[in-house]
Amino acid sequence: MIGKGNSRGVAFFITLALLLILSMAALVFLLTAYNSANINEALYRRERALVVAEAGLYYALYQLRNDITYTGETFLAGSGVMLDLMPDMPAGTGWSLIITITPSGAGDPGDYVVKSKVDYPKATVF
Repeated sequence: MIGKGNSRGVAFFITLALLLILSMAALVFLLTAYNSANINEALYRRERALVVAEAGLYYALYQLRNDITYTGETFLAGSGVMLDLMPDMPAGTGWSLIITITPSGAGDPGDYVVKSKVDYPKATVF
């Protein structure tokens, strides 16, 4: 026969087990939300970098049309073209746009290789 003392002990352990299960579920939920936020921030930065790099190519083509001797330049966040492309990005944030222009070597005097590279910091949400 089970006495009242044993019932209280069983109820206590069942309560602890349920609390542990709920705590684990909450932990899984929080980790999933954290990882999702990091992934979304990384995707956002990558997409933004792609847009800036493409704008850098168009800027280089514009400069070549106006000055055939233009060989490219480097812009940091908060200065020059970067200020126009990303006005909400203050200086010193680690973003930079590097435009390099070299003759293609194909023999035609108007052929160039234009490269646009964007360096940006790793996404950190928390």
